[in-house]
Amino acid sequence: MSKILTIAFIGMLVAIQPAMAADSQPSQASVRKLLQVTHAKKLVDMVPAQVDSMMRASIKAKLGDQKLTAAQQKVLANMRAKLTRLIKQNLNWASLEPHYVDIYQKSFDQREINSMLAFYSSPAGQAVIAKMPRVMKRTMQLVQSQLSVLMPQARQIGQETAKKLEAAGH
Repeated sequence: MSKILTIAFIGMLVAIQPAMAADSQPSQASVRKLLQVTHAKKLVDMVPAQVDSMMRASIKAKLGDQKLTAAQQKVLANMRAKLTRLIKQNLNWASLEPHYVDIYQKSFDQREINSMLAFYSSPAGQAVIAKMPRVMKRTMQLVQSQLSVLMPQARQIGQETAKKLEAAGH
């Protein structure tokens, strides 16, 4: 009887082994394939231009209608160039890819990576990848417009709180 149980137990272990393996940490190769299919390198390569665009918009917003001299414009252009160079040197695919692989391996199991690979390799998955930057841009524009409406109210709350803190301290 115990021999039958032992054989049954071993059989059960053999049967569930593929399921256990599917839930294991994903291989580096499968994660790299997913990063390739999702064009992660392309997204990382876009960061310097996006940061430069954000810097330009921020500078423009801070300056408002104020006109800068040629010397001031040169100083700001040099700052943007230095920051862009710094970002390119430190936030590039060669330095970030190992971290991406590690994060994905710690965050997903092999079955999830396989499922994502199947989806993102499909036409629908590629459409999501292609259109997501537009979705994110429009989402950020929406959030920024909502925040600009809320900022006066937030400032008012901050001012009221500062007054109450001052009154409570006396």
